[in-house]
Amino acid sequence: MASSNGEGAEIMVATDHGECQQLKDLANTENATPVMASSTTRKSVAECHGAVMHPLLLASVCFGDWKGLNFLLNRGEAQADPCLMPSEEFLARLAVYSSTNLLMHRVSGDDIEEGADSPSFFAESLLQGLTPEGDTALHMAAAHGNLRCASIIFSKDSTLLSKPNYKGDTPLHLAARAGKSEMVFHLIDLAIDFGRCMGIDDEKSVNDLLRKENDHRETALHEAIRIGDNHIVKLLMTNDPMLAIFPKDGTSPLYLSILLEKDTIANTLYNMSKGNILSYSGPAGQNALHAAVLRSKAMTRQLLEWNRNLTTQGDINGSTPLHFASSRAVVSNNWVYPHPSIRCFRVPFPRLKVLKEVIEANGTPLYQPDNCGMFPIHVAATVGERSVIDIFVNKFPSSAGLRDKRGRTFLHVAVENKKGNIVDYACRNRSLTWIWNMQDNDGNTALHLAVEAANLSMFCCLFGNRQVQLNLVNVKGQTPRDMAHNKIRPEIHYDTSTEDMICFALTQAGAMKGIQRHDHFEEKYKDIHQLKLDSGREELEIVKDATQTMGIGSVLIATVAFGATFALPGGYKSDDRPHGGAPTLAGRDHLAS
Repeated sequence: MASSNGEGAEIMVATDHGECQQLKDLANTENATPVMASSTTRKSVAECHGAVMHPLLLASVCFGDWKGLNFLLNRGEAQADPCLMPSEEFLARLAVYSSTNLLMHRVSGDDIEEGADSPSFFAESLLQGLTPEGDTALHMAAAHGNLRCASIIFSKDSTLLSKPNYKGDTPLHLAARAGKSEMVFHLIDLAIDFGRCMGIDDEKSVNDLLRKENDHRETALHEAIRIGDNHIVKLLMTNDPMLAIFPKDGTSPLYLSILLEKDTIANTLYNMSKGNILSYSGPAGQNALHAAVLRSKAMTRQLLEWNRNLTTQGDINGSTPLHFASSRAVVSNNWVYPHPSIRCFRVPFPRLKVLKEVIEANGTPLYQPDNCGMFPIHVAATVGERSVIDIFVNKFPSSAGLRDKRGRTFLHVAVENKKGNIVDYACRNRSLTWIWNMQDNDGNTALHLAVEAANLSMFCCLFGNRQVQLNLVNVKGQTPRDMAHNKIRPEIHYDTSTEDMICFALTQAGAMKGIQRHDHFEEKYKDIHQLKLDSGREELEIVKDATQTMGIGSVLIATVAFGATFALPGGYKSDDRPHGGAPTLAGRDHLAS
């Protein structure tokens, strides 16, 4: 029996299942004060902030064993009321740990003097334990939806309600992530009750709980959206109609719902927000419309009705939603599986309809460049979106002449990116004649760039138009013919090469060279190809060395292979023996029957 005189405590251990009843009887005695402790001193456990959660505590919470949890945290009540005693299964688990490192003992007098014998001391010690992810017991109860366990834990340590784990998640985050709507409601009630005890307004208590952000700057509302639980979304928004405003910047709940194609949740957020005021922000300076134009035609239209100002907002690169819509080069196909026995089919994304929605709502972003000076029409040319450019040119003809920071039109961009379909479209459209001969900051026309790229198909598209001028010079004083001549290598080459055919076509059409002395031109030509020749020789040496190595390896392999093939069984006789050099088995009938 423990006393205050400092006498030592008697250790009582349950070593097998048969002694569980004895432990239970001991727990029911009036004077017994059984407690659980690890081999570490209780004082050090209480002081250890990062202590590992005890397995029995974690198991009780995860199993929803509220009686076992109550026995661990409220041993006085468990002794007084037989109805609160834990189950035989819990006592069996208790016996297992008792036989290893969990001791049932009476407390010494020194511990009583220090307050170690109080129930609150042991409850605080146990509740300081954390999982490897930093989750508290209340985190685990919330994640598993065990309401009564959550109440017991909260009654012992109310600070755990707002305590984050190593990722910044509170118990409410985990409850929402697991889709436990009843637990979400219960945690809100606990926050209200605690606030009333502290004299805090209900609204403030709820707002403080619901607006807690984790390390990713996400609230519990984000978790509910991510799993697509509209019921929890409504529950959270009912308790805090301003919740969709948070975070102030970063990924907003509305952006996340559109990104994940949760259109119903997106409408819930808007309709339940106070005054329809909510955040449209996304990561990297984007807004919800940036995501919508790449996800949903319906949400694109909805967002344009809610807030047309989104069309002019650029991200960190200055790209507007129209830039994003213009960059969708490949039709996105969603695989649909109507039935396991039916072959899947594709549903194309209506990208052009989305683009038209944005333009019809506000066409001015077509004239808004990004940080690199590129307009949406340049982006469309970069990815080869012919249909998008056709829409731009038909609705806003002047947009065809827009230039980026390098003075390039969309035709220059198309040639540089080898988008032959865009070049073909521009050359066939007579309304675009006025941009065919535009020069960039280097003085190059689209024809200059096509010659430099040695792309015969793009060259023919431009060369076939009489309005395309052949003798314009760039800032280096070069005409397209000069550039074509410089592309021809001085060493052996074929007349049917792309470079030769382009140069021949320009010469036959009467294209002129630049205004400069011919000897100076030849010197530049030699300088250009001398650098190429030196580079080619280095590459040739590398190829030569590699070829020699491969040749030697091939010879060695062949030697071994053929040597094994033609070798006679038994080998040959040595030279110092009779008939030296003859096969060892010569003259013997080994195959005779």
